[in-house]
Amino acid sequence: MKVGILTFHHAYNYGAYLQACALCSRLNQEASIEAEIIDYYMEKELTKYDFRYFRLKSKIHMLIDGSFSFYRDKSKAFARGQNCGFMLKSHDSLVSDSVEDFQSFVRDKYDVIIAGSDEIWKVNGFRGFPNAYWLPGNLGCIKMSYAASARVRFSEYLNGEQIEVLKRTIEDFSFVGVRDIKTKTEIDNVVGKEICQLCCDPSFLYTFEVPSINIADVLSKYKEFDQQKRSILLMVDDGVVSKKVFDTFSGEYNIISVFNYTPNCINVANITPIEWLTVIKNIDFVITSFFHATCYSIIYNTPFLSIGTEGKQSKLNELLSDGVMQSRYITTDSDSFSNIHSTVLENANTNGFSSFAETQRRLSRPFINRLNTYV
Repeated sequence: MKVGILTFHHAYNYGAYLQACALCSRLNQEASIEAEIIDYYMEKELTKYDFRYFRLKSKIHMLIDGSFSFYRDKSKAFARGQNCGFMLKSHDSLVSDSVEDFQSFVRDKYDVIIAGSDEIWKVNGFRGFPNAYWLPGNLGCIKMSYAASARVRFSEYLNGEQIEVLKRTIEDFSFVGVRDIKTKTEIDNVVGKEICQLCCDPSFLYTFEVPSINIADVLSKYKEFDQQKRSILLMVDDGVVSKKVFDTFSGEYNIISVFNYTPNCINVANITPIEWLTVIKNIDFVITSFFHATCYSIIYNTPFLSIGTEGKQSKLNELLSDGVMQSRYITTDSDSFSNIHSTVLENANTNGFSSFAETQRRLSRPFINRLNTYV
């Protein structure tokens, strides 16, 4: 059975890249399924992610604050990741903002198209609504979603006519799998019945083989790196948090910042998503506000602390706020953040990681079972 996966595989984001590869790799473990990622993305994504298309004003600002080379190198690393052969993509590709172009591109090529994972159904983003990620119209195949996410109230961004379009589009799906309760509630309300199934993020479905290494072998080329210190991987979206971590830990740890440029830290930009996983697996500790950095810390048994910043709370809260991971999730207004040094020391273990990951994987079974009924 030929399966196409439509998701944000081309975003310059470690998690977006890896969740696409993980879902595709997991499906290809099924003997009767041949899965690939549909190599489609919108023209709007070029100006959002590709450094070559950044506005001159943005580049000048980067030159002033010292981050220019960091974001240039990060862009090059993601381009290498797209072209390294690791990602199993369709032979043909399409770059277009037109829904009609997408429909013509995929019609009758697949037995099943799966939309997801990630925030492909976010209606207040730059991609707009409707767009191809909702799989609208006649595509000549069965439509399913896996761990798709919106995390917004549709009525705040869509008018009545658009809500009706959304409803008719979703009713055309044979299986609607979503990643979070908020998306489930919104779609169930639009359709008028309980139609959504909660799924785990694809990152839990497939563990990529990455080497166990001495992290100094990767980072010793940076003159600031001290081989006598342990290392913390910092990946956050908030400057106040970055400063707090640096001021608290830089005396005893190397602070390795990825994805976002962070002054005073060892900024590592030129790494592909798979190389990023290698760092996560072999680092001493991870401090992050990002969802997929949290997921992969659990998968690779690396002690971590996740910080719910203003823009990054709901996904982390839903994943971690109950049970064995509860102490590893804090917010910036908590006592645990004020006393972050002791909070890190209290969580310098991996107790319960394997069982937590297995519990997440079980959430995928209804989807896999349904998919196999179409073989």
